[in-house]
Amino acid sequence: MVGPDYHSPKAQVPETWMDVKAPAQSRSRENSRWWGTFEDPVLVSLIDNALSRNLTLRQAGLRVVEARAQRGISVGEFFPQSQAATAGVSDNRISKNAPLGLGDRRYSDYAVGLEAAWELDFWGRFRRGIESADAALDASVADYDAVLVMLVSDVASDYVQIRSLQEQLGFTRANVKAQQDTLELTRVRFRAGAVSELNVTTA
Repeated sequence: MVGPDYHSPKAQVPETWMDVKAPAQSRSRENSRWWGTFEDPVLVSLIDNALSRNLTLRQAGLRVVEARAQRGISVGEFFPQSQAATAGVSDNRISKNAPLGLGDRRYSDYAVGLEAAWELDFWGRFRRGIESADAALDASVADYDAVLVMLVSDVASDYVQIRSLQEQLGFTRANVKAQQDTLELTRVRFRAGAVSELNVTTA
């Protein structure tokens, strides 16, 4: 094939991520639904709904299907492009005026044919096209995975933020109630003459 073969560029990456001890292959399946480790049914239902109803994720999935179809087209160009089968029957009759016209003057002619045409991949154009389609398919699958990871992480982080704000709101309401109780107690003590008006104002 014409042109250089593609080789993935080498990147300097650490063999392990942070201080994780288990091998990556054993972790991949158990972490595919990592949000289940929180054992929160609301979070699980939110992520399941996002995965089943998100249009961006569907578009990424359709791009995978499209890339798969494009690969099929590229592979198809490697094979014959136009094919035709022909068949024919003709019934012929020799004129009575023809010389040496003795015997049966009628005969039938049968013909069957098959035509196929394709371009030979002499320079490797179609094979390079298949390689390109394979790479495009891999890229679309990686894009789908990226959208999937981003969607799940966005839903999970938003949910955690909402839960954190709910906790903060609960603590703030409890703090307000405690301050109100302190104010009421200070007013009772002021009416009894135990504290000054400054304590009430401060409370």
